[in-house]
Amino acid sequence: MRSYQESYLGAHTRYSMFVRNPSSRGGSFLGAQFLRQSPFVVGFLIFLSFSQASKAQMGVDWGTSALGQSLIQSDGTPITLSDFSVELGTFTPWFTPTLSNYDSWVSNWLVFDAITSGDVDLDDLFEPVGASPGGRFAGTANLLPGQTSDSEDANAATMFPAGSQAYVFIRNSDVPDEDAEWLLYTSQAGEDWEFSEVLLGQAQFPVTWFLSEVDTVLWGGANGGTLGGGQYTDTSTDFGLRTHNFVPEPSGIVFLFIGSWLWVGRRRRVVGAR
Repeated sequence: MRSYQESYLGAHTRYSMFVRNPSSRGGSFLGAQFLRQSPFVVGFLIFLSFSQASKAQMGVDWGTSALGQSLIQSDGTPITLSDFSVELGTFTPWFTPTLSNYDSWVSNWLVFDAITSGDVDLDDLFEPVGASPGGRFAGTANLLPGQTSDSEDANAATMFPAGSQAYVFIRNSDVPDEDAEWLLYTSQAGEDWEFSEVLLGQAQFPVTWFLSEVDTVLWGGANGGTLGGGQYTDTSTDFGLRTHNFVPEPSGIVFLFIGSWLWVGRRRRVVGAR
């Protein structure tokens, strides 16, 4: 679990970058000198940091990273937001996703936040492969008292119980057929992606669930070498994320052909035995 110091630093970063990075644009050096001469401003920034961290909500920043990474499909073509949905969520409490029940994933999926085409949420970002500086995505949402999400993409009545495992689910279809490309991943061993309990009047520090922490992939691939189920023809090993597809099931015509072939073979054996 994330330590107090790590959580504080995560919450404090957005207010301290101006001071900590003298090489950034916008006259940071002058800003740093001004802050050193203005204890009131320093005190205000610290107060602002703690006020953000102590809100009765669990802030979740999730996505890839600030750097561009290869976000591709099973054949190596880029993932585009016009064809795919990128969602953060969990599954119903009585359901655990496995490779043997993938046909029930979507029906048990609960969306906490999402990045979709036509998204008007200014906290959401998606840049496909080829965009400068490369493919990446990021989203932000809050877990509120009552265990609900404040995201416009979530159902206001959906609850995310404390201890629920969070996943990122990327797909171009809700139906796992030969045209579907899916990716489902999470982090369990290191930084465990779990929803906390949010209570009124109790401080909650924000969390970050980024691609670099991923250690479990149920379907697709992540970080070049962590692979789950599904088929792929892409041979690269430097991808950030890769969706995998499904082996098409034999059609009814194929089954009819196999059945006819077996019947003819059996009849020939019977005739030959007479």
